[in-house]
Amino acid sequence: METIRKWKRSVFFVLVAILLSIPLVVMATGQKESKKKTIGYAANFAFFNDATTDWANAIVETAGARGVAVITLDAKGDVQKQLADVEDLISRGVDGLVIWPNDSKAIVPAVEAANKANIPVVVIDRGSDAGKFVSLVAGSDIAGSKAMAAFIANRLKGPGTVLELTGAPGSQVVANRSQGFSEGIKINPNLKLVTQPTDWTTESGLKVAENVMQSHPDDLLAIWAHSDEMAIGALQAVKGAGKLGKIQVFGYGAFAPMAELIKKGEVDAAVGFPSWPMGVAAANALLDTMEGKQVQKTILIDEPIVTKDAIETWKRGR
Repeated sequence: METIRKWKRSVFFVLVAILLSIPLVVMATGQKESKKKTIGYAANFAFFNDATTDWANAIVETAGARGVAVITLDAKGDVQKQLADVEDLISRGVDGLVIWPNDSKAIVPAVEAANKANIPVVVIDRGSDAGKFVSLVAGSDIAGSKAMAAFIANRLKGPGTVLELTGAPGSQVVANRSQGFSEGIKINPNLKLVTQPTDWTTESGLKVAENVMQSHPDDLLAIWAHSDEMAIGALQAVKGAGKLGKIQVFGYGAFAPMAELIKKGEVDAAVGFPSWPMGVAAANALLDTMEGKQVQKTILIDEPIVTKDAIETWKRGR
């Protein structure tokens, strides 16, 4: 009889142990199945200006709405740090990467490292010279620049000169904006186009504009810059020469400081850079890829001309 009691107790404890282990197994299994996806955003600059802030915030907001976390790393314009940032994100086991490359050539090792780890990559604003990325999201620079050139050409009768202040040579962004502008300005044969490079800054825009005004003291009619920062520098040069109203200034971006100048009438118009929808499109392209969906290899977002009449409703595309 004692043996039977011992046997029953043993069976009882075994059954209790089995029953107690079931919730643990279910819990562990549930945790594995519901593990939150995470993507990385390797930014050249994350919160440098309106555009970069929009990209970072739009990626986080869009991913969050789809239940995906985002790790944002800011290279602050440092090529080597950006390469290290991508390696860091790969080592953290992210499920996908959005990269805003500092340089299309320099970013290649990072893209290839992601490829080796089977992590999908979406690039924003500029591509990678090698390695595989599933999509490039960019503004429609050629179309936007061509529209701006046509806008200027239709406003100016001429004859006269139009100065184009480009960004630093070598990037696809600069090539696209110059291509579009040179094509668009041709609709007015009375206008001569002069192109000068800068380093994207207000200081260089000021200096180059001053030099060109000295060499074109009487016939310079307008200045268009590849960025708001350079356009603000050009405006300073125009004001310094006492030619506000005589030389028209146009920008690229229509961010907050430029928007105020357009409202005041000191800058005539700017190409509107659609930073928020670019960030949304980049995040969605990556998340769709992670879900096994096909995405476009190149996604171009429209860039409108923002004038004083339109500035109140312009929200950087948001």
